[in-house]
Amino acid sequence: MRKTIRRCADAAGALGLAAALMGTAAPAQAAIAAPQTALQPMAYQSTTLWLPDGKRTATVWRTWYRNSDGRYHGRYGFTSASRGVSVYVVLWTSDKTKYLPTEGKTYSYSDESTVQLFACDNSYPNDEDCTATW
Repeated sequence: MRKTIRRCADAAGALGLAAALMGTAAPAQAAIAAPQTALQPMAYQSTTLWLPDGKRTATVWRTWYRNSDGRYHGRYGFTSASRGVSVYVVLWTSDKTKYLPTEGKTYSYSDESTVQLFACDNSYPNDEDCTATW
């Protein structure tokens, strides 16, 4: 199929060149769409999440691109976190939600509708305080 389209495009180009050399109008060409396989450029963001005490932080980042179906694909992680701070990610899809701890590594995700990063205070009584979110 690709060869056929290529030959048609080459033939239409040759006809246009011949018509230009002969001084007559070139026949109309059929539009040939570009393939949809080209990768979109990745977007990158990073931010510093501050815990409510105003002293401790976590620096998180994410990259992504969006497919034509509206889903996001990319990577996420964190570059630094204060002592007693954990970083979690929530991956949202239409049918499930995943809460995952991060450990400073790079993680990949695919087919997600939202990616949300949290910085959590490990020393919060009875549980973690995860109010710092991005």
